[in-house]
Amino acid sequence: MELVFQGPDLGAAQEKSMFSLVVDGQEFEGFYYGGGAYKVRFMPKSTGAWSYTTKSDIPELHNQSGEFTCVEESEETRQQEIKLVVRPAG
Repeated sequence: MELVFQGPDLGAAQEKSMFSLVVDGQEFEGFYYGGGAYKVRFMPKSTGAWSYTTKSDIPELHNQSGEFTCVEESEETRQQEIKLVVRPAG
């Protein structure tokens, strides 16, 4: 699954970690994709409800939180591109 966060436009894409997604005590590094989009990829270990927070030196990306539900894989869900777009609160 790919989560996309909106933040400041830094110009060209960058490969270095710009923020991290914290899920169930584990941190996953996110990167700047370009055009104000910051992406992180995460694969849930099981079905059910998950919650996350973010950590970053970029104020718009720091301490964002949310939830999503992971469902069982099926023929229908296997064909879907899973992407969550998260906009800063406020």
